[in-house]
Amino acid sequence: PRRVLVDAGGAQGRILNKPIDPVTLDVIEAALTAGYGNLADDQGLRFRSSSNVEDAEGFNGAGLYTSNTGYLHADRLDPARQVKTVEFALLETWASYWSSEAFEERRLANVAHLSGAMGSVVHPNFPDELERGNGVFTYTILPAGHPGGAAVLEVNAQEGSLSVTNPPPGDPNLPEVD
Repeated sequence: PRRVLVDAGGAQGRILNKPIDPVTLDVIEAALTAGYGNLADDQGLRFRSSSNVEDAEGFNGAGLYTSNTGYLHADRLDPARQVKTVEFALLETWASYWSSEAFEERRLANVAHLSGAMGSVVHPNFPDELERGNGVFTYTILPAGHPGGAAVLEVNAQEGSLSVTNPPPGDPNLPEVD
């Protein structure tokens, strides 16, 4: 079963309501099964949002887009989680690029909406109490001949499950940046 949002409008609604091409979905699910097929059926996979219009120079969009949990075998789970398929998690994540909050933030920063793309990084999902670390990776390809080299990889990480992009107000813990 798949959730259909009849009241969702605009690009976000069109993404949420259009099924992923079955051949493409089969390829994605085969790759996920190869990597994570040994996990228990109720071990969720976290589909992390990853946009090239997120942490761009002059625009910090960290936390604008959503990550979602899906299951390789959602049909084997309790009814409440059966909707959380791989397709569901991917569509929810991709569609978050067009949420009203993300759209408005890009508009205010004069970021061309169509210059962006949304991908997804997938890893096993763990309850907060089991999460040992949390982080964001940014990889920037520099222009040819740039004196700083060809690319920069920035890792922004911290211990535990505290959100790197949206920590609780007043929390004194700051992430390390390397």
